[in-house]
Amino acid sequence: MSIYTIDFTVSRDGITPAEPQTAGVTGDHRAAVLRFAVPYDGYRYRIEITDGGGGYDTTDLLSAENGTVTYAIPVAWTAPGLASLRLVGVDTDENGEELVRFHSAPAFVWFEDRESGEPLGDDARPVWQDTLDAAQSFVKRLEDKLASGELKGDKGDKGDTGDVSVIDELELVIDGGDASGEIELLTADHVVEQGTSGIWTYRKWESGLAECFGVLNTSVATTQSWGDTHYYGRLEGVSFPASLFTEVPAVWVSVSDENGNFFVTNRGTTADTVGELFAVTVVQVEQETAVQLSLEAKGRWK
Repeated sequence: MSIYTIDFTVSRDGITPAEPQTAGVTGDHRAAVLRFAVPYDGYRYRIEITDGGGGYDTTDLLSAENGTVTYAIPVAWTAPGLASLRLVGVDTDENGEELVRFHSAPAFVWFEDRESGEPLGDDARPVWQDTLDAAQSFVKRLEDKLASGELKGDKGDKGDTGDVSVIDELELVIDGGDASGEIELLTADHVVEQGTSGIWTYRKWESGLAECFGVLNTSVATTQSWGDTHYYGRLEGVSFPASLFTEVPAVWVSVSDENGNFFVTNRGTTADTVGELFAVTVVQVEQETAVQLSLEAKGRWK
């Protein structure tokens, strides 16, 4: 039984919400349900995922009920980090063969990491027990100093100060009755920088992974021949956030338009830019048509 539902709405203009949705914690199994509201009748659907570690998977064919497609997220999809999802509409031809009719714009979900490690044995207990004992000792000594009046705060020009040096493993400083301490929590991997730049939302991870995603709204006309059966229009490449990648990243690009005429390819990707983009159709479309490009890239920043 699921705990909560994550809703997305698919339309010709894209998918909402566009920002990443929290989907639980690594290791959850069927705790969250994906629910896609779909505008097209008569199709069956698959949900494709590229997970936070770059792995790919797809569901079996799903049917829409009351205009929605639902799927409980399995544990295999919960790799920590940002995952992208696409809803794929499938039809059948006169021979019963499956035909992919459309791919939705990407939806994004986020899985929190869950700390893991080796089981603690009897020999591990003294490590944290010593730290706990030291903390308790410090608190007791501090209480004694406060009770005796040895440790005082400022009293105008006649204020007294007291100092307590480092106690065992604890880095604790007391100055004029003001105590402060700092504990640094270390995790297996975590975001060290994130932000926006142009169309992009990006993240840098301590492990060296870098990722970004964005949506570009533009227009294109497919007037140039590509072989005997296709036509294309060239779109300018898009620069990544400055210095995000140190090597050529993996790139995913999809396109949506009002009538679903286009698909898109790209070439010449570098560490700095997506490269040239080509919108392709099977019929010549001479007028400028509004299109929405969804872009995603994953690579290394160190």
